[in-house]
Amino acid sequence: AALVGLCLYRRLRVRTRPMRLGDDTELAEARADDGSSAGSSRASNKRKAARRRIISKEMEDLMATSSTDASHTRLHAVTQAWRAALDGGVYSGSEHANGNAKASANGVNGSSANGGGVNGGESRAGKGLQVSPMLEAFGVQLRVADDAFGPMMQPVVRNEESNMKKVNSAWAALGSPVMLKQFLEAEKAKGIHKPNGVLADPSAAMALLWMRRMLEFQASFFEGVCKETDPNAPLGVPAKAAYTQHLEAFHGWLLKNAFRVGLNGLPKRQEFIRRLAPNIVDEEERTRICVSEVGDCTQVTRQVASQMRDLFAELDLEDKRKA
Repeated sequence: AALVGLCLYRRLRVRTRPMRLGDDTELAEARADDGSSAGSSRASNKRKAARRRIISKEMEDLMATSSTDASHTRLHAVTQAWRAALDGGVYSGSEHANGNAKASANGVNGSSANGGGVNGGESRAGKGLQVSPMLEAFGVQLRVADDAFGPMMQPVVRNEESNMKKVNSAWAALGSPVMLKQFLEAEKAKGIHKPNGVLADPSAAMALLWMRRMLEFQASFFEGVCKETDPNAPLGVPAKAAYTQHLEAFHGWLLKNAFRVGLNGLPKRQEFIRRLAPNIVDEEERTRICVSEVGDCTQVTRQVASQMRDLFAELDLEDKRKA
């Protein structure tokens, strides 16, 4: 088991610095501009753009509040981020929030008039996902998963960060299309993919495909955590069920065995819930709020995953080969 885990770590190991938007492309352009005095101002601006975090200041503030809040779990920020992804970059307080003003996420313009949000009537579902708030939501979810799942799942989290970097680089290279459909169509138009869903690797489509599968895995896993009632129950059982449903069919022998080693290292239910809600002292209250907010979170993430799945099928990008 240790050898398999080491093999997975070496295969999936990537740099662990914080994700930045457009690192490779924009910093390379900035360095090129350094060669002339006329380009110095432009180079400075490009460096600033390259250092923008994929998570906006508004969402960072919400995450900080969720981390210290005694009335929410850390999934509250995740839910808000995915609602923003559905609502075109605008997030607002959920039914649990205390009236936070709506804010634009990562500079993407959006309005509740375009649907009213997931919790206030129709959302933008069916109108398409915007890339910037979607990537922000993936970043928020990864931040929480990194803390909650523990060290045995670190290689998986790092691999997802690597996938996000691939998507960021491809998105910048293609001119940062606003809509996910435009982004995937632009990459496909380069002729790098083959018919019947045979995707180029590396590519944004391949990275997003795996990111969506992990999103579906986490949604099913969180639901399994809520269904379990024994606080000392190991979470390997619901994790393996979620893995079988969403990932196993696409993994080769090495990844299957290595992934299962990681799942066996998950904490017990009580500890996992504590990591999601570290500032809620009363155990019963913590569990109650966690179950409620897990339900909110999985409902929204399933909507996002469904839209992504439909879009990949429409564009013939659903690669079913094993990794």
